[in-house]
Amino acid sequence: MIRLLTLLLIGSFSLSGWAQSNSSRALTQLSFGPVALGENRLPLKATDFEIRIHHHLPQKETHSQPSLQVQAELQDSSLQWVRVEEVILSPRMRLNLKINSTDPLLLALYQGQALMLQSQEESSHLSLFVSLFHPEPIQVFWGDQLITEIQVLAQETQQPPLVDYSCAPFDLVLEGLEGQFVSVGCHLSQSGPVGAEVPLLEVLWLSPHLRLPQGGSPPFVANLANPDPAHLQVQKSDGSLSTVTIQAQVPPRVHRMRTAFGFGPYMMSTQKAGQPQQDRWTSPLMVYGRYTFTPETSARFFNSFSYNGSAFNKLGLYFAYDVGQAFDGRLTVTPLLGLQIITFDRFTEGIYPQGFEVVYRHAFGLKNSILTYGMFLPPLSTNTKYSNTWLRFGRRVFWELNYLAWEKENDRAKIWGLSVGFPLKTFF
Repeated sequence: MIRLLTLLLIGSFSLSGWAQSNSSRALTQLSFGPVALGENRLPLKATDFEIRIHHHLPQKETHSQPSLQVQAELQDSSLQWVRVEEVILSPRMRLNLKINSTDPLLLALYQGQALMLQSQEESSHLSLFVSLFHPEPIQVFWGDQLITEIQVLAQETQQPPLVDYSCAPFDLVLEGLEGQFVSVGCHLSQSGPVGAEVPLLEVLWLSPHLRLPQGGSPPFVANLANPDPAHLQVQKSDGSLSTVTIQAQVPPRVHRMRTAFGFGPYMMSTQKAGQPQQDRWTSPLMVYGRYTFTPETSARFFNSFSYNGSAFNKLGLYFAYDVGQAFDGRLTVTPLLGLQIITFDRFTEGIYPQGFEVVYRHAFGLKNSILTYGMFLPPLSTNTKYSNTWLRFGRRVFWELNYLAWEKENDRAKIWGLSVGFPLKTFF
């Protein structure tokens, strides 16, 4: 079921992209390599950028060289945000070129790619996506002669730096980047033996206005092993020098195992064979645990104990792995494969309900908040009925709506309510 849902999501995105790419077949369209499109969090327009055309040869006709006029414009509605190094959002926009010649010796070159031009009547044209935060000229050749260069340059701006959600847990502080278009992303890595791993935070950033006096191309990297600031001298587009300072709250340790506990008012209904049903408000005690193997895989365990005159306990152990994502990685689908042990008074049985979670990060625009919907599907058993659904929201402290129903022959239990959870202890 989860794989089918993931395939349907991927299929819908693919159809959407096919429809978009086929809506403008009049011009040659080029995109270099597979890209992951990100969320549009910074409203950019074509007027935020200037197109400069520099001719390398005199524009006059000779017996061997045609007189060329080159026109270029950005398509305002074509803005896309592409992920660079997985964590940096970089904008690109479609640039349309037109040259008043159909000479087959004409050729365009961009990012090392040779681009063929289409011919229509007495002109040639080309459409391609160009990076707006990593400007590189489009070169037009006539034979082996460079005749024209087109550059897309960013204007100054009062927009704040675009900081990716990957930096949200680290309270990033940036200085010296005012008045510039800037995109920033973070990647946390760990090294050392399990139980003594040391974190290293890589802060990657790029700007169309800033370069290093020594040379080199973005993205630039600040490796932060602790909260101490990192400094870098950069050169602005006008030639002046400026100092950039980056600081973040890098934890001394990143633990692989986290635990939490929760409690709250729940209605508990139970019935044993030959006895009347008991309905009573109670406060279950829940314990949660998670051991992270990789960013996409983990082991989960939980235990919930409730009592209303009859005792009901649920213990679960599951392997979790992300199989699909959407909305720039903020939405993930995670199957849960494992088992549970149900205890109802003196009766105990093992069941195997498999489930999934749909996790939406930074929900409602609140950084580091997580909204989770999850459920377990009924186990493949003819004499046990089981269902469990939950909705969880919060950061370190979280709220959870939970519904559970279990039935075995003439014994049954139904528990539902609202609980609040708190972090408990970290290990390893």
